[in-house]
Amino acid sequence: MPRHGTDDESLKNGGPRSVTRVMDILDQLARVPTNLSLSYISDALELPKTSTFNLLKALEKGGYIVQEVGGYKLGPEAFRLASAISTQQSLPALLRPLLERVARQCGETIILGVLGESGIEARYADVIESRSPLRFSVQVGDTRPLHSSTTGKIFLAHFSRRRLQEYLTSVPREQYTPRTITKKAALVAEVDAIRKNLVAENIDGMVEGITSYGAPVYDHAGVARAALVISGPDMRMTPREQEIRDLLLQSAREMSRLLNCTEHYPPHHVAELD
Repeated sequence: MPRHGTDDESLKNGGPRSVTRVMDILDQLARVPTNLSLSYISDALELPKTSTFNLLKALEKGGYIVQEVGGYKLGPEAFRLASAISTQQSLPALLRPLLERVARQCGETIILGVLGESGIEARYADVIESRSPLRFSVQVGDTRPLHSSTTGKIFLAHFSRRRLQEYLTSVPREQYTPRTITKKAALVAEVDAIRKNLVAENIDGMVEGITSYGAPVYDHAGVARAALVISGPDMRMTPREQEIRDLLLQSAREMSRLLNCTEHYPPHHVAELD
């Protein structure tokens, strides 16, 4: 079958070839500093102009490219995506010095948590364990459910109402300890409290005898990119609750500044995760 027919059929059906072509177009626009014409992109991809035009229109509609006099260039959504990918990849290295400082100040286990790729779990992007023999121990790359972890609760508090409702109705919530919050109403109340106070708490919610507190880290767009979490045994954490909360908020504010969130903490406009 001719190349033209194969690509048109793939575009029509939304097959894998069309997805690859979309990425090829973005790659071309990212590599060349000037606006690119339809003819140039078509020739570079060895793709018929009709198929190229259809792909360009789809990308333009989504805000990933912009058409100007002289051709096409990358649009705001392409830069937003690139920024998110860059931030996610470099986040642990960028924030590591501040994590180490927090670890020295409080002596407990420090976690930098992010939203997992599935969107329904939390993942530990960086961990500095306490030096105390009695400590909370986790590893980088470990994942935890959203409803029962401090990092998870931070992200639930930044979900849009639609996404939160979808999570509550579709994702099972396991009871890990007698104090794990699993009931919908109680979890919604906890989420509302975090939205109001910024700090999330998890007392015996995932592991009995362990208390954790966490605060969100925002980027330049007001998106919660991470959660700074301090975890340790109840007997050491509870008497220092206010001290740890203050340290969390101060440190999360500084981390947010490193991600170019230079205004008020929390930002005046906090973006919802939808």
